Amino acid sequence: MTTISTNKHTSNPNRRLTVPLGICAVLLLALLSSACGSPAGKTDADRAVGSTAPASADSGSAAEQRTPPPNSTDAAKESTSSFPLTVLVDGEDIAIAAKPMRIAALSLDAAEAVLELVEPERIAVIAKSAADPALAYQAEKAGQIKEQISGATSLDPEKVMSYNTDLLVMTKGHDKEKEASQLLAQAGIPLISLDVWNTFDKIWTNYRILGEALDEQAKAEAIVAEMQHKLSQTEAAVAGEAPPSVLVISPVGPGTGPYLIGMSNISNDVVRKAGAHNMAETLELGRSTKASMEQIIKADPDYIVLLQWKEGETQDLDEITGSAGWNTLRAVSADQVKVMTVKQMLYPNRYVADTVDELARWFHPGKF
Repeated sequence: MTTISTNKHTSNPNRRLTVPLGICAVLLLALLSSACGSPAGKTDADRAVGSTAPASADSGSAAEQRTPPPNSTDAAKESTSSFPLTVLVDGEDIAIAAKPMRIAALSLDAAEAVLELVEPERIAVIAKSAADPALAYQAEKAGQIKEQISGATSLDPEKVMSYNTDLLVMTKGHDKEKEASQLLAQAGIPLISLDVWNTFDKIWTNYRILGEALDEQAKAEAIVAEMQHKLSQTEAAVAGEAPPSVLVISPVGPGTGPYLIGMSNISNDVVRKAGAHNMAETLELGRSTKASMEQIIKADPDYIVLLQWKEGETQDLDEITGSAGWNTLRAVSADQVKVMTVKQMLYPNRYVADTVDELARWFHPGKF
């Protein structure tokens, strides 16, 4: 609907003019024509939320101006997002022609993040592990996705290509994933191949990359801000405290038995930000290694974190906890052994910030 400016010059009511009837008709037609095509009129497009066009001096009263709806910031961000776009990933420009609506989320950590940002309807295929509640916080959403595929060490590029996807998302964590990434990059489908999520800084970088690629920047920034706020509060609480030593022991898959988790895992950053020292550094464990009682006795940490593959299942840890030397450990004698699940600490997701807080309260109870 066209808005017509009404502040035309008005005539003096005390002044009488005598005008021939024909001229009046001509003037009336001219006036109507001018009103319908007046440049002062505004179209609906001119009134769109987020418009930067300055208000005209004769555009009507304040009551006539359109009031932005609630959450107009998010609406504006959505309206200003335009495709095609280019996303910088690990130094490479990835061109995305249109808003992705058939996404392939092929790694657990990447799939968890994608499900935080978009609805399942936008995902064509997802890693099976993302639907496992023992491993993933968004398992219920992932379970709504019909097509599920083996990821990590079993990723099959040819099968991935059969799902008619418009965006591929994965992490270059395992050798098989790296190989698949190289093959998929040649398929002509945009591929977001993310760096491993083994520090909080990398988690935030990956969320921002995904937010841009999926046209969900506001959601991604909100998650990053939430995590940063939680960590800043925890780190401030334990600042200046002497860091106790901690060892993290966990299976790295069902039935693998216990491993000493190395510094290349997100758990290293979790322990550090909780105000403790990870004994993986002292033992110089860059990568996770099969646990032995000899190594654990050598480390003899103040605290031990045991991670269960599935909550309540202990068989992967019995090899260590049932050995003769277990009860001689300082942490065991002091009752400073904590049992958690792998999704709380081994796998990167937005909720590892909560794990930092939980551990910090355990390590430094007097600071909370």
